[in-house]
Amino acid sequence: MTGGYHLFALVPAETKLPDPLPAGLEQGAVTLLPIGLVAGVAQAVSGEFLAQLQEGNSDPAAQQWLTDRLLEHEHVVEAFVSAGPVFPLGFGVLVADPAALREAVSPHLETLSAFFDGAAGRQEWCLKFYLHDEAPRRGEMAQAARSGLDYLAARRALPERLAAREAAGRVFVESSLADLGRHCEGMLGREAGTAPGKGLRLLANVALLVRSSARTALEAAVDGLIAPASHEGLELTLTGPWPLYSFRPLISLGVAPQGR
Repeated sequence: MTGGYHLFALVPAETKLPDPLPAGLEQGAVTLLPIGLVAGVAQAVSGEFLAQLQEGNSDPAAQQWLTDRLLEHEHVVEAFVSAGPVFPLGFGVLVADPAALREAVSPHLETLSAFFDGAAGRQEWCLKFYLHDEAPRRGEMAQAARSGLDYLAARRALPERLAAREAAGRVFVESSLADLGRHCEGMLGREAGTAPGKGLRLLANVALLVRSSARTALEAAVDGLIAPASHEGLELTLTGPWPLYSFRPLISLGVAPQGR
């Protein structure tokens, strides 16, 4: 199998490589492939690498290898955020050569140009709200009960009590997001997400589109929510800035947009 290029992202052609330049997959060299108004952030990879990438990954060692490459991919994409607008690509996008990249990107030049114009000076942040699970264990409930009837009553009331805590938490989330809206240009709820530890349950996972100039105000506003959130049995985290993963247009390289 011959080699090719692994793509990390698309950027405006005038983008300069970040300093320091991030290492690529397996510490390989990252480069820009200019194709007119757009450039591909890419890395030349060998045929052996492509073969390993396309093999089944049911083996634990192969899964770990793939996970390590995925993390390296994300590191490169995030490093380019400091260099300007970035259209992040998913892991495993491969092209044979710059000519193939030009052909794949050409149907989307208008969409990409508009995206880069809108992405300049903007960041994505991730705000997550977690609910502390405080359901008592059966043994604790039995010890606290004065009788068997008390224990049964407490058991029957538990689902209603937990539902009330969750409802109150969701009200707090909605109120918080309404207040944070003045610092954001967009908000998107995301279904996926995991809790960072035992005893926490993800209640809301929200992507925020924020102007770079509003970063300090956003962070201060979120800091102001920490104490009230704790009072409601909630914990929240704010991470970023990230590439505009959630606010990029959907394109399929090499496929013309619908309606053309």
